[in-house]
Amino acid sequence: MKRFIPILLVLVALSCCRTLSARSYLGGAFSFAGNWNKDQGGNLVNSLSLSLSPEIGWFVGERWTVGFKPTVALSSSSSSSSNSRNILFGVSPYARYRFLELKKFGLWAEGNLNFRYSGSKNDSRVGNYSLIYGLDVRPLLTYDLTEHVILYCAVNLLSLSLHGSSTYYAETSNWFNSFSFGFSGKTDNVVDPLSTVSIGFLYRF
Repeated sequence: MKRFIPILLVLVALSCCRTLSARSYLGGAFSFAGNWNKDQGGNLVNSLSLSLSPEIGWFVGERWTVGFKPTVALSSSSSSSSNSRNILFGVSPYARYRFLELKKFGLWAEGNLNFRYSGSKNDSRVGNYSLIYGLDVRPLLTYDLTEHVILYCAVNLLSLSLHGSSTYYAETSNWFNSFSFGFSGKTDNVVDPLSTVSIGFLYRF
């Protein structure tokens, strides 16, 4: 009997692991953008941005998924008069609910909790640092490319956003606190200014 109980516990744990693995998925989104134009004085202005957001999640029932997404984003801009660099780290636990399904297409509502840190520096090495937190609710469109591969597109322009931030300005040694709420893409851009549309993929095990 004493040997049977540990064996039973191991079998139950293995069964749970197989169940979770069968209902889990991996994926993420990647974006890169560049812009080259001239300002009013005719000077060339360059800007580059790069972001990576891997994710892991689990299907809960037929309509729900839960997971989390770490995010790393880099951006820089340069001109004849100044240069600046920005970096952002964050993590976003989320839940998604599918309220419409049409053949291979699915329409979801996604709720994210955002916790992010961003920093920026210019030529004089003066940096500004921000702690950002908030809640987003936005639509998500998915397409089942194969049995295991899912494409998705999230549109921030239709998001409901509730955000707060604390920013430290090194030049003046002051903190500035802000809070925003709105139904648009503008408040969401405070947290993620790199894009208003994110396209990615998921691999379902």
